[in-house]
Amino acid sequence: MESHAESLAERAAWVIGGAIVNGDHRSGAALPVEADLARTLGVSRNVVREAVKTLAAKGLLRTNRRGGTVVLPVARWNLLDPQLVGWALAAQTHRGVALAELAQLAAMVVPEIAALAARHATTTQTLRLAEACEAMAAADAARAVEAQVAFLAHLFEAARNRIAASLVPAFTALWRADPSRRNDAAYQAIAEAVQRRDGTAARQAMSELVAAGETGTSAPRVRVQAGRRQMPPH
Repeated sequence: MESHAESLAERAAWVIGGAIVNGDHRSGAALPVEADLARTLGVSRNVVREAVKTLAAKGLLRTNRRGGTVVLPVARWNLLDPQLVGWALAAQTHRGVALAELAQLAAMVVPEIAALAARHATTTQTLRLAEACEAMAAADAARAVEAQVAFLAHLFEAARNRIAASLVPAFTALWRADPSRRNDAAYQAIAEAVQRRDGTAARQAMSELVAAGETGTSAPRVRVQAGRRQMPPH
């Protein structure tokens, strides 16, 4: 069970990290000193210290004795960290860009994951895909999105690529943030192609689903306000 201090540190990291991603603290700028942050957030300096360590591990901050705590350039951030994705989607100035670039990544990756799943899926994994399809068909709109997320997770698991699997939290955030139109038949076609071991058909079916915007991977690019830092950058 997490301690109270850990919970406070997580909340502090969420506030500070969200402000950095939102552009409130620019690249190269120093954060307020520890005592000021503690006073502003209503927590102890130890809590602030732990929050800063968390954000440094995500690539947002660099700490040193002489220069204080400095915000690092976006290129140094772990942009696929689930919390960073959440902060970007919560920031109205960056949400459209984050959705669009996650969508581009998904369009490149997910069809190949479907093909790999067709090659490597076990019988149990194909059954899980079928069960997710059944859940979609029986669900209302909100639960259908969760069934799609489950389908995605099972597909990545079946692909047996550990590095690609690390993308699932980011893609899950994309699916939930930009709910798709219902197309139960398309998911069913992918599941059936995986079951038949037909990688070409699985790839094609997923490519068509992505192209049609059915998975939520066709978010339009949105121009952010002039003078604001984009996340992610180009």
